[in-house]
Amino acid sequence: MWLLPMGQDTHVSISSDWSSPSFQGSFLPGTSTITDADFSALWGISYLSRDIPLFLKEYNKDYEYTDALFGVNFFRTVDTYALNTRAVKYAILFLLVSFLTLFLLEIFTKKRIHPVPYLLSGIGNAVFYLLLLSLSEQIPFYTAYFIAALGVTIMVTLYSRSLLPSWKKSWYMGLVVTISYVLLYAVLNTESYALLIGSIGSFVVVALIMFLTRKLDWYRE
Repeated sequence: MWLLPMGQDTHVSISSDWSSPSFQGSFLPGTSTITDADFSALWGISYLSRDIPLFLKEYNKDYEYTDALFGVNFFRTVDTYALNTRAVKYAILFLLVSFLTLFLLEIFTKKRIHPVPYLLSGIGNAVFYLLLLSLSEQIPFYTAYFIAALGVTIMVTLYSRSLLPSWKKSWYMGLVVTISYVLLYAVLNTESYALLIGSIGSFVVVALIMFLTRKLDWYRE
């Protein structure tokens, strides 16, 4: 929405149920209120603060009236592709968590696991991002996220059952993957605290691994 101040004193009030306005142009609002549900803004512009004369004898087509325009754009803070981009930034962390979980299960169950299952586990988690992108182009993002996360979690859990001696051990793999996707979901929903949640989550993962492996003899075969 763009406006041109032509009066001696121009007063404009704009309000909407949009939570992320972007004020544009040569004049910013004198007062504005922005909440999570709506916004309101009020402009008060005098003819002394603009280049357009108060009286015009004739219209000058060569004059750039656009220089005096002001208004507001309804800015979309995060769209589908921005959410996908943000999710991909945590892909390496997810792959490391998957590898470490499988490695710890291998140690504690004392069953050797070939490197190929590690590779397939990583590919399975990488497919999540492809599913998320393709599904979110057709359906709402968070519905696509739920479907992709659920599918990959079930696939990885069932595959880990074929590698581990019991369902009890396999559920640990499914639990870790589920917690990881829940944490990523929280990161995607909190724009202001995304970095904080991600860093705290990384700290907790590292601390938990240190705790679980504190008594391991790494030199023993």
